[in-house]
Parts: sequence; C-alpha cells; structure tokens
Amino acid sequence: EYVMMYLDQRGISFSSKSACLERSDASRSHVVAALGGPAWRATNTLRISFGRDSLAEDITTIAEKIIEAIEKYKTFG
Repeated sequence: EYVMMYLDQRGISFSSKSACLERSDASRSHVVAALGGPAWRATNTLRISFGRDSLAEDITTIAEKIIEAIEKYKTFG
C-alpha cells in the first residue's frame, strides 16, 4: 500500500489486482497463487501494464521508483 501511494505521488499508476479482478472485492490474485510460493505473495503484488508507446526508459524509471519506495518503506512491514 505504501509503495503504491509513493508511486502514485510520482505519476506512476499501478493496480494491486489482476485485470480480471479489478472490479471485484477479491484481495488475492489467483494467478499469482497458482504460480506457487509463499501465500503472502498472492496478496502483495503490483500489476504493471505497458502500451505500444512505452519506452525502455519508462521501464527503467519505474524500476528505480519501485526500488526507492521499497527502500523508504521497508521498515513499515
């Protein structure tokens, strides 16, 4: 939640749900859960979408901002 707020304040919009669950109350991604691994992963994901106008620099910028947000809020967990 903190990471999403941090990114939103910097003009980067994300979703924490899969596209098919966007309008539902489900808080857990069945797609991520199906991949296996720890259960927390299915409720702690970000969905990133890119369009045909997205550039390689956009991916780099988003990755840098995600790292900044995690560094800033990692003690909140």
